[in-house]
Amino acid sequence: MAALSTDVLCIACREFGEKSFYFVKPSDPKSRSNESWGKWTSRQLDEVKNNVRCPVCRLIYHGLSQNKPSVALGNIRIYYYRLLFGTYEAPESMKNRTSSLKTNYDPLGLRNLYQTNRLHVSINPYILHRGGPRIARGLDRKSLQYSPSGGGVAVDIGVKGYDPNLSLDIHLCVKECDQNEPSFEKFEDNFLHGRQTNEQLDFELAKSWIMTCANMHGEECSTSGLHEQPRLPSRLIDVERGMVVPVTAPCKYAALSYRWEDNQLTLNQKTYNRLTQPFGLIGPQGSKGVPLTITEAIVLCCRLEIRYLWVDALCILQDDNLDKQDQICIMDAIYLGAHFTIVSACGANSRGGLPGVRRGSRPIQRTETVGNITLAAAQLELSPALQNAVWQTRAWTFQEAILSARLLIFTDGGVFFRCSQELWHEDVQLELLPQHGKKVTNVEIETSTHPFWKDVISSDMDYWGYAQLVEDYTPRAMTDQSDGLNAFIGLANALEKPLDTEFFQGLPIKYFHCALYFALGSVEEDCRRPGFPSWSWCGWKPVGGCDYKDGHEIEVCVGCEHFYRIEVDQASGRRVVPIGAKAISRPFKPTPAISNTILSNLTNRELEYVLIFEATSAWLYVNDEKEGTFGHRSCDIRLKGKEQPLEFEKIMGRDVRLPPWFETRGGRYMQFITVGPWDRGKTFAQILVYLIEKDHRGVSYRSDICCVSRGLWLEAERKVETVYML
Repeated sequence: MAALSTDVLCIACREFGEKSFYFVKPSDPKSRSNESWGKWTSRQLDEVKNNVRCPVCRLIYHGLSQNKPSVALGNIRIYYYRLLFGTYEAPESMKNRTSSLKTNYDPLGLRNLYQTNRLHVSINPYILHRGGPRIARGLDRKSLQYSPSGGGVAVDIGVKGYDPNLSLDIHLCVKECDQNEPSFEKFEDNFLHGRQTNEQLDFELAKSWIMTCANMHGEECSTSGLHEQPRLPSRLIDVERGMVVPVTAPCKYAALSYRWEDNQLTLNQKTYNRLTQPFGLIGPQGSKGVPLTITEAIVLCCRLEIRYLWVDALCILQDDNLDKQDQICIMDAIYLGAHFTIVSACGANSRGGLPGVRRGSRPIQRTETVGNITLAAAQLELSPALQNAVWQTRAWTFQEAILSARLLIFTDGGVFFRCSQELWHEDVQLELLPQHGKKVTNVEIETSTHPFWKDVISSDMDYWGYAQLVEDYTPRAMTDQSDGLNAFIGLANALEKPLDTEFFQGLPIKYFHCALYFALGSVEEDCRRPGFPSWSWCGWKPVGGCDYKDGHEIEVCVGCEHFYRIEVDQASGRRVVPIGAKAISRPFKPTPAISNTILSNLTNRELEYVLIFEATSAWLYVNDEKEGTFGHRSCDIRLKGKEQPLEFEKIMGRDVRLPPWFETRGGRYMQFITVGPWDRGKTFAQILVYLIEKDHRGVSYRSDICCVSRGLWLEAERKVETVYML
């Protein structure tokens, strides 16, 4: 917003209208004074709202209003704070000149560093920075001090429900210099400062991000060579001809990650002929029933000079199960092979578009001119920007984000670029070119903790890395529950090499005995996922996902060499085989006695995932007699004839999940098993057991897992039996 002739900085904002507040050079000793750090002020929001002549007040009120905070903006108190955003080194000549400066105050080691600062404004005295919201210690909260490294007087208080929309940062906006200009003087006038954005994305900036990563990050961001025989997608969208085309040779393409909408246009037998004709998808006359997100992704590729685009709905025959499954099984290759992935983290579905691709598709950035400087409200960082995005909650988008070499992320608040080396913002000049050297010493900006492709394929990847991926994936939502495993196949494929194992129903065979012991989060009676085994996390849809965090210090009874499955082929018929001999160096135990009667009663689909193993079982008396925590039913579990209950009402800190058919009054005997033969030689204080139920065919289903005292389990009447678990 242009400065008005009547603009006057109010007394409270007078300091915030000076360039020296936001940018400090090493040659300025005044900025190191004790009084210039850790200074808070606070005001009533109504006072800010009514100061219409003060450009800083106007910017603050507009920014807080546009951020859509979770509380109403009434006459509340807001807090102002000078936040050290980033520092970078001065050249040697500047260091020599400033080393003789007479100053005794430099607790943060900022002498010889360029500083960029921000005006942080919040309705709570929290500072949002690396590591989460923090509040400085001290009795007088109007004069709080803050250490940018996270140490000193800043302490993490674990604020739950912190809303980043309740605050904003004001930063200095400057015009970009020529990025090819090696002059340090011009570079330092721009680096770490704000960059003015328009209603339309700067496509040259986005193109430079992708090119910089591809050309300068080398092997660190290269996904070539990850597959010995790389698979190509069957089809791509030719954005120049507006049609779906077959892929006959390797080519550069972008991929799209988004959420579908109901009844959206797809490639199928009815639409195939039209969509594979020139401009049958999109042409001079506009899109033909194509959702806005896909239309704008096509336009974006044209502007970024990427000829081909992969979109699942239009590049997979959705009514051809063979084609569909073939492409689902190479999702890792498709996304890792894409030059970059476009992320639509806007709106509820594919009608949300990509704000910034079209003119008028997003609001114009509000700026204020104060004297000879321009100020603007900084956009949210990536994690807060994705906090309420539907895209962040979907199952399919989980592996799409992780398995992409580069991400160009469109949010309601701005555009981001992420690769394995950098996280760049549309409105902050963070790009550091080689000719400027490694001058950054500290930038108070998030480094995303979301796993990325390099984390997954790393030689450091282990079982616990897999377990964390499962915990992050299982709470996510999906429209079609039959996709419970499909949406994870790409990740499983990528994990096979670093974990040196194959997968069976989502579990790594090498760690099969451990992977069976997952706990369920918040459960409901209908939390089973039909068509999948109860012994795998993919067979459940608990509200809180699945949990591997606890329980492995408790005895796990057997290794994976005890488990078998059914292999069916036309030549040899049906036979019992180990779940994965390639993953196991130890010899397999003898095949348990098999009941052909039970197997004959299984459907073809059930034969694909039935798990066969020997188990030690005991029938224990379960009495459902009290309400558990968080609304779950808790219970007492007793030995036959014993008054003292077994002390395992809790499973990894959670109440036992009783089967839906369990009577709410009185009690009954229920069956518990160790998963595999129990080894008496172990000396753990507790072991893990399954609570199971059986159907009329003699087939078992996992209901939950429990921690059992070793001594009490020894007192139970136990027997060994062959279990057929679905």
